[in-house]
Amino acid sequence: MKKNIKFWSLLFLLGSFAIFSGCSDDDEPTGSTDAATARFSYEVDADNYLKVTFTNESVNADTYAWDFGDGNSSTDESPVHTFAEVGTFTVMLTATGTGGSGDREEDIIIVDPLAAGALLAGTQGKTWKLIRDISMNSYPYEVGPTDRSQIWWSLGLGQEICERACVLDDTFTFNVDGTMTRVVGDDFWAEEGTWPTAGCFDTSVAENWLAADGGDLSTWGDGTFDYTYSIEDETLTLSGAGAYMGLAKVGSTAEYTVPQSEVIYKVAKVVDATVDTLVLETVLDEVGGYWSFTFVSYDVASDEPEMPVCEVVEAADSTQVTFMLNFNDYTGEGTTPAVIGNWNGWSSAQPMTDEDGDGMWESTMTLATGDYEFKFATDAGDQEALTAGSDCTLTTDIYTNRTLNVAGTPIWYGVVCWEACLDCAPSFTAADLVGKDWTLWDVDQVIAVGPGIGRGDWFAANEAWIAAVPCLFDDTFTFDDAGGFVVNVGDSVLLEDWMDSVSVTGCVPVADIPENLAAWGGGDFTYTFTEGSETTLPTISVTGNGAYLGFYKGGPGAEQRAPKDTTITYEVIRFYDGPTNKRLRVGVDYSEAGDGSAYWNYLLTAPAQ
Repeated sequence: MKKNIKFWSLLFLLGSFAIFSGCSDDDEPTGSTDAATARFSYEVDADNYLKVTFTNESVNADTYAWDFGDGNSSTDESPVHTFAEVGTFTVMLTATGTGGSGDREEDIIIVDPLAAGALLAGTQGKTWKLIRDISMNSYPYEVGPTDRSQIWWSLGLGQEICERACVLDDTFTFNVDGTMTRVVGDDFWAEEGTWPTAGCFDTSVAENWLAADGGDLSTWGDGTFDYTYSIEDETLTLSGAGAYMGLAKVGSTAEYTVPQSEVIYKVAKVVDATVDTLVLETVLDEVGGYWSFTFVSYDVASDEPEMPVCEVVEAADSTQVTFMLNFNDYTGEGTTPAVIGNWNGWSSAQPMTDEDGDGMWESTMTLATGDYEFKFATDAGDQEALTAGSDCTLTTDIYTNRTLNVAGTPIWYGVVCWEACLDCAPSFTAADLVGKDWTLWDVDQVIAVGPGIGRGDWFAANEAWIAAVPCLFDDTFTFDDAGGFVVNVGDSVLLEDWMDSVSVTGCVPVADIPENLAAWGGGDFTYTFTEGSETTLPTISVTGNGAYLGFYKGGPGAEQRAPKDTTITYEVIRFYDGPTNKRLRVGVDYSEAGDGSAYWNYLLTAPAQ
C-alpha cells in the first residue's frame, strides 16, 4: 500500500546544480524550554486500507493528543487507528512540552484500492494537471530522502510556484484505449544543466528544443504514449519516446538529461472526490531519494484555481546586493559555489563567479527591501552547516541560516569564509607586508562600511564614486623591515565636508589642506605587525599623528574628523599573492564600544614581485 509522508521541512535538492534549494541544517533545536513542534508521518496497512499507523516525530514534547477527524482520539505517542470507512479525515496532533504546545494538521484520504483503477481514466477518458492549490501542503512536485524525513526541494516550497507557471497548464489525458496524450501547450520548462538556461520557453521555436549539448529534446513536447496501470503492484508505466508526467528529467530510478522510452511510477494515491487526486512517485537510487508528483482532475472546469502570477518588485523598492565568498578553505566535493535564500523560496541558486581564480567568488543580484535568510551551497549538492547563535546567523526551529537586511542602499556582503561569519584566516606574514608600495585598488568595494568586519551593508564604493576621487588612488603606504611606515599622498588628498574646517567634499592640493588637518598630508610613522593564530587575525598597527592605512576615516572608537596622535589597528581580513598583483583587505573597528559592530574595510594592492 501507499505511504504518504509530508513535512514542513525545507532542504536542498541533491544531484543537480541546476536548481539549488533547501535552506536548513538537520540539527535538532537545543534547549528544553523551546516550544514543542508537532510533526508526524503515517502509513496505510498493506492488508487493511482502513488501518493507519501514525509515527510521531515531534520535537521538544513529552505528551500528545491526537484527533483523527472521525470522532475518535488518542493520547498514545504513535497510535494505530482503524477508520470505519473511506473518506477524507483531518488528523490533528497537539504536542506539548515544558516550553509550550504545537499543532500539526493534515488531511488523510482513505481509499479502497480495488475501486481506484477506474479513477485514472474514467469511463470516457480523464485529463489531469499538476496541482496549483498548495494551501494544504501538497505540491506539484517535490523531492526528498527515501525515509521521508524531510523535503529537499519542492515547487511551491523550494521555489515560488508562479516561477514555473508554464508547467501548470500541461495536460495529461488517460484514454480508455490504453493511451495517454500529453499537451504541453505554448510554453515548456527548461531545466538548467539540460538546456543552456533555465526558464519557460516558446515551444513553437524549434531551436528552443535543443539541449545545451545540441541534442534534440523535442520528444518531451506534445505526444501520445502507451500506459499500463497495475492495481496489484500499484504502478503506472508510460511507454514511448519522451514518456513522462510532471517533470521531464525524472525517470524511474534517476534524473536524466535526455528523453527516456519508459518511466515507471509508483501510484501512491488515486482518489475520487470533488477534485480527483493522483499522486505518482519515482525513486532516486543513487542518492536514496524520491520524486513525488501531485495531479488533480476537475469535474467542473471552473473549479480550477487561476494560474499563479509572480509579484513584480518595483525598482524603487529594490536594492543591489553583492555576495562574496572565500572558497579556499572549503574541503567538500563541490567546485562551484552559489547563493541560495528565501527571496525566491530557496530555489534556483544565484550563481557565483571567480574571474581571476583567487578563490574569492562573487555574485550580485537585486532584492526587494526586507529581511532575508540565506546561505552558500555548491554544485556537489551540499550547503553550509552554520553554527547556531553566531553573530551572522538566525536559528528558527531546526534551521540555521545567514541573515540579511535590505533597506534601500546597495549592500556588499562579505568576504566571508565557508560556514563562517568572517573571512578565512589569511596566511599573511611580515614578509608579505614590507618593501611594497601599497595603494587602494580602484575596483568596486575597495572601501566598504558595515556592521562587521568585511561587511559593506552601509556603504560600498562603486565605479562612479571611485571616478570622483582620483586623488585617493595614488596614495602609497610603505612598510620597512625596521618598523617604519611612510604615507605618501602625492599632490592632493581627499577631504569631506563633514570634517573640521572643510566645506566642500573633493580632492584638495596638499598646499591647501587646512592647518588642523595637515597631518593627513603624509609623513613618516611607525608600525607593528602581529601574526595571526587559530583564533585571531593578523594585525597591522600604525602609530603617529595622522597615521592611517588606506583611508583616514576609520579610527578607534569613532570616524575621524581630524588627525589624532594615536594608534590605529587594522585586522588583515584577506591576502592574495597573485601572479599580477598582491591584494590585501583590512578592516578597522570604529565602533564606540570596540565590540566589532562597525567596521571600515579597505582593499589595497601592490605589484607582484
